[in-house]
Amino acid sequence: MHEKELERLAKQLANGLRGEHDALCRMLVRLLACGHPVTPERLATALQMTAEQVAEALANLADLEVDQSGNVVGWGLTFIPTPHRFLVEGRQFYTWCALDALTYPALLQVVASVESSCPISGAPVTLSITPAGVHDLTPVGSVVSLVIPGQGSARDGDRKSFCTQSLFFRSRRDALRWRASSPSARLLSVADAYKVGRLTARYRYPS
Repeated sequence: MHEKELERLAKQLANGLRGEHDALCRMLVRLLACGHPVTPERLATALQMTAEQVAEALANLADLEVDQSGNVVGWGLTFIPTPHRFLVEGRQFYTWCALDALTYPALLQVVASVESSCPISGAPVTLSITPAGVHDLTPVGSVVSLVIPGQGSARDGDRKSFCTQSLFFRSRRDALRWRASSPSARLLSVADAYKVGRLTARYRYPS
């Protein structure tokens, strides 16, 4: 896909995903990547916010995953199993969607091994992702689905409006079968989806 088209998709995604608490969400992902649940107190310290401000922001995040003690265990990057396994330096995580898996290595400056599965065939899709690109993709013809949410429609993390439709497929043929029930979805090569993810993070988190 042409670079200009990838950039256009990334800007549309950034506009659709942008919420009121993006700085907090980005910090949550970074703290979760350390390998432990994130306490509200730790988040407040990292962001130089009060406990009350953090509590109010967390209460407004749709689909936030917390444990019985109220510590955050999932926000895009999660300890709760999903179809997308995300391994970093021996630590096992999961991501909410395929685009998260492709985006976080650049956002976090880490190397990750990703193991997912095609929802049509059940076949595994595996790859290694560095801050600079995708490597060792198997099968080589795998593709990624994306939907473009309306501006603000997915703000602050409504997984149903975006994440559940961003998937890995072993082939374009399988992806086209799936798209029959999601005709608004775009299908991208894994390399192009990686580029869109990096650009989306840049536009969504300009700092």
